[in-house]
Amino acid sequence: MISLLTATGCSATGDVDTPSPSFRFQQSAADARTQLAQWAPIGASLADATRALSAQGFTCNPTEPSAQGLQSSTLCITATPVEPTPAQRITAPPTPVNWFVTLDSRDGSSVSAVQVARTPRDIAG
Repeated sequence: MISLLTATGCSATGDVDTPSPSFRFQQSAADARTQLAQWAPIGASLADATRALSAQGFTCNPTEPSAQGLQSSTLCITATPVEPTPAQRITAPPTPVNWFVTLDSRDGSSVSAVQVARTPRDIAG
């Protein structure tokens, strides 16, 4: 029994952190909102949300709030990683995508809204 618990890493008790999947660059904005909600949920602290997005490769910086009634906004940006040279790749590269995530806060310390945009825009909008 002890060897079974050791071999499984006590996963049945929830002690093992499962790694979160990395950010998918080639997805719709709607799908990205769902994925980003895991790392920056409404109500989470801005510091935790910013750390989580930074761990996914986003660069986050405070910005001027875009709407009245907001104490702060943080803009997080990431782009499709650099592709290998044509001689090194097997297929054509995907279209480069830039992602923009804005974390808004009404109280200045927790996430009250998350806005997601990408360029180029996806068909679904």
